[in-house]
Amino acid sequence: METSRPDWIEKIKKDALAKFDSLPLPKGDFIDLSKFTKNEKVLPKINSIEDAPKEITDLFDKLGISKEERKVFLGLSVQADNEVIYNQIKDVLLKKGIIIEGMDEAVKRYDWLKDYFFKLINYDQDKLTAYHAANWRNGVFLWAKGVYKQPINADFMLLSPLFSQLEHTIVIAEPNSEVSLVEGCTAPIIRNYSLHIGVNEIYVKKNAKVTLTKLQNWPKYVHTRPITKVLVEENATFNMVNVIFGGGASTIEHPVIELKGKNSKATIETIIFSPEESLIRTGTTVLNNGKNSASLLPSKSILSGKSRVSIKDVIKANNVSKGHISCDALLLSENAEIETYPGLYSSNKNASLSHEASIGKLNEESLFYLMSRGLNEENAKSVLIKGFVEPILRNIPFQYQVEISKMLNILAEGSM
Repeated sequence: METSRPDWIEKIKKDALAKFDSLPLPKGDFIDLSKFTKNEKVLPKINSIEDAPKEITDLFDKLGISKEERKVFLGLSVQADNEVIYNQIKDVLLKKGIIIEGMDEAVKRYDWLKDYFFKLINYDQDKLTAYHAANWRNGVFLWAKGVYKQPINADFMLLSPLFSQLEHTIVIAEPNSEVSLVEGCTAPIIRNYSLHIGVNEIYVKKNAKVTLTKLQNWPKYVHTRPITKVLVEENATFNMVNVIFGGGASTIEHPVIELKGKNSKATIETIIFSPEESLIRTGTTVLNNGKNSASLLPSKSILSGKSRVSIKDVIKANNVSKGHISCDALLLSENAEIETYPGLYSSNKNASLSHEASIGKLNEESLFYLMSRGLNEENAKSVLIKGFVEPILRNIPFQYQVEISKMLNILAEGSM
């Protein structure tokens, strides 16, 4: 018989449910939560490559993705909808001091998680967090007590229409530890609107290092509302690379990073590929609270079709610290729109904050030169696009660089 969740989890769930109706949506959001079911009625599971629908295998063939790589893109490594379906790496990681569990099992096994679960994020701060708290299921618990530099994959896949995927992930990096997590999210076969509200709470303790790579590839039927809060302590480092390839019906994402400790550091790099009619609103807030803390927020956006992107990066310096924001965008369509709002706030006269931004189209002279050297127009565009995103792309694990590069070729052809 399945063990029930602990009382402290049930208390959060009941409290969030009781408060839900009285809470507002986050400012500027428009999602209608009543449209999305919490039922477990799902489409057939994709438990093997052979189960994948033809439209997906055709895309994999076009990208040249191998059978082993397809397992990752199909979400077979951790979770589909709300069920953990594959997790063979646990024993290998345990020997390195890394513990990984499905969140449903972790809260039953580690009662002390009540000191971390919904402690960085208030579950009653708005309607989205309360909805998540009342209905969440599974996710990843990653507890690092040693050093493991190889990327650990945690892939989430929505397979059901009108479904709310509400995974909760907690990463705890103990002092002097190091861990790298790759979180992939997709929903390739949905034919009706669905919702993804994933919550990440990440604790980077003294002298620890956490690298999070987020790969989001949402079709036009999916609304996504990721919620992330990170606490970084003394001499600790948090790095995040967030790749949004297709923003679905809408993507609204505003992570918050608190640099609490002395000499703490954070780098949040964002790449947005926005085709068709995507609506993407994103931007990171970093709180430079620790003495001599440092934050860097570069972003690269490529827009086509009628896509709309808004980026609002903010750095707040409350101590002697450094911070820089850069926003660069390429418009491949006359109908695409982008807005950038860098925000710099300081309450310390010795803080050093700066920002820069550029918006333009592909350089015609460079395009002409490449074509004069024998490249056709699509290949020339692909070369320029790859050069534009290369400063961030090089920080992504190599195996994913290859696939993103192939996706960029398709984007340059105008077929995505």
